[in-house]
Amino acid sequence: MSNQTTATHLHGTVQNPESQESAEHISMGSTQATVTSEADTTSAVELKKVSAEFQITNRLHGTRFRYVLYEEGYLKIWKWKKNKLVREYYLSLRFMTPEYKVTRVVAKQTIYAAAGLLAAGIVSAVLAFVTPWDGFFRSSAILAGTGSAISFMLFLYWSHERTHFFTRVGTCEVLTLMGSAESYRNCRSMAPVIAKAIEDAQAHNTSTEERYFREEMHEHYRLERPDVITPEKCSASTRKILARYS
Repeated sequence: MSNQTTATHLHGTVQNPESQESAEHISMGSTQATVTSEADTTSAVELKKVSAEFQITNRLHGTRFRYVLYEEGYLKIWKWKKNKLVREYYLSLRFMTPEYKVTRVVAKQTIYAAAGLLAAGIVSAVLAFVTPWDGFFRSSAILAGTGSAISFMLFLYWSHERTHFFTRVGTCEVLTLMGSAESYRNCRSMAPVIAKAIEDAQAHNTSTEERYFREEMHEHYRLERPDVITPEKCSASTRKILARYS
């Protein structure tokens, strides 16, 4: 079979949404989950052996996440927004790469503004005691102090650290851990644990190369349906996988 024929065959086996739905069944309860998919056509995998569990709370953003790692090679994610569950899904770790990327954003302008306004507030407060224009400088001190507090809160809101995990062949980002001022440590401690779980899951992979590529494409399409990834990212990842046969 030629490379082009194989690529066409691979794409055809996963691009039909109806066949994807029929090939996959997910049932998740509070204590266990059962997964059958194209990636495991011989038997169901009962997700009941929890190896690790993490919580990340970002109160400034009004979000809360729960992550549960299963020894069977899956990661389940819950997301709450203002105490409302807005997303619940799972990832098959054997289609991910343990190498992750960390990006940091530090809102320097806002912290500089906070420091400048705080200094101005202190100066105004001092002048209110030593000059006859105490009313004017008292008001200035209050305004500067308020502005400094707002700028500092914006610094905490905008500054963050993100840890990005990708699929192995399609290099599609499927997991992002966002650490804010109150959750940096949690994210940093989680990342190597998840990476190790991915390595363990891949160590038990028995699929042939062609079947693995087909299964990873199926994983991309599965994650597209609940909007875990966008259609554009799904298509781009599929093209990268098919390019292996060009």
